[in-house]
Amino acid sequence: MDTKKLRQKILDLAIRGKLVPQDPNDEPASVLLERIKAEKEQLIKDGKIKRSKKSASSDTSPYENVPFEIPESWVWTTIGDIFIHNTGKALNAANNDGVLMDYITTSNLYWDKFDLTVVKQMLFTDTEIEKCTVKYGDLLVCEGGDIGRAAIWTYDYDVRIQNHIHRLRGFCNISHRFYYYIFLLYKMLNLIGGKGVAIQGLSSNDLHKLVIPLPPIKEQCRIVSIIESWFSVIDRVEQEKKDLCNAIKQIKSKILDLAIHGKLVSQDPNDEPAIELLRRINPSFKSCDNAHYKSALQGWCSISLNDCMVEILNGFAFQSGKYVENGIRVIRITNVQDGKIMDDDPKFYPKSRKFFCCTLTNFILSLSCLINSRNLFIPCKRRFTVWGLNFSNRYPLYANKLLELISL
Repeated sequence: MDTKKLRQKILDLAIRGKLVPQDPNDEPASVLLERIKAEKEQLIKDGKIKRSKKSASSDTSPYENVPFEIPESWVWTTIGDIFIHNTGKALNAANNDGVLMDYITTSNLYWDKFDLTVVKQMLFTDTEIEKCTVKYGDLLVCEGGDIGRAAIWTYDYDVRIQNHIHRLRGFCNISHRFYYYIFLLYKMLNLIGGKGVAIQGLSSNDLHKLVIPLPPIKEQCRIVSIIESWFSVIDRVEQEKKDLCNAIKQIKSKILDLAIHGKLVSQDPNDEPAIELLRRINPSFKSCDNAHYKSALQGWCSISLNDCMVEILNGFAFQSGKYVENGIRVIRITNVQDGKIMDDDPKFYPKSRKFFCCTLTNFILSLSCLINSRNLFIPCKRRFTVWGLNFSNRYPLYANKLLELISL
């Protein structure tokens, strides 16, 4: 189950008004929008906020390029129409005025959560404190980095923000949680982007003009309730999937541990002793009395790889700038994973006699079937994790410097 796509589908239905039925008894969003405008005008009249110069009033805005259709009881609007928003303070080492206070940056803000392990401090004046303070319930959105990343401040204390975070406060008790999910889906659908040459960012002006749907308030709350109910189920599925994967990994590890210690199957006294098998493989082998190499199992013996390998070869340090579209396939460390050759992003190199080229019919699956195999690839940077391969091919391969080719 692709839980990421399932979450996106749920949000997609929600934002189009298809997740819950519309209630004709709800106050229409058009009436809500008029109440929002009236509240905003009153706050401007009282001198509590200033009239925005970022965009014209939505009275003259028939939204032409809307991203999708919405129910008749909804309306299209913009962030600037239904939220008061601003960014925080830019760090300025030359500024010596104000009171030293905690503030958060984009490195503290993640999707639907905050990491407050490291919280920085800088000076804030009285005017800056009012502008940059985040209160319980405020919706915060990243201006840079992971553009549009959002979370709601749910702590019982205030904090300040720096200039790469937008603080949003809605009018008329609109659901900040609903608009958090709007930002999450817009990000998934690439409807939020940044502008800039060196560093991209979501400017205050772009945020102000961002077109969004406005459902009736009661419907916003119903939508959020259903979203979180479904997401809770998905969270449990993901955790159970994770637990199952961990259990399977532990079982595999235990099986292999039993196997290499001779405890997975019973020993047959009629089998040829391993020491005789080793002498057939390597006639020049000389037994060692080192206790480290002694096996506790009758008929087994412990050896080093050199005792049973014809040669151990390092691959070549191929230059990525010389890869070609057609040539000899290069096997890199990223291609060798859990018993498989991964075909993601294959690379090819021009054919040349100076490179060691191996034509293989079989890669090993594990050390237990080493004798029946032709070659073993081990990532050199992971010497204690032996990844065997069960991969058949009939074409030549190059091994890069991150791999060792052990030939039998």
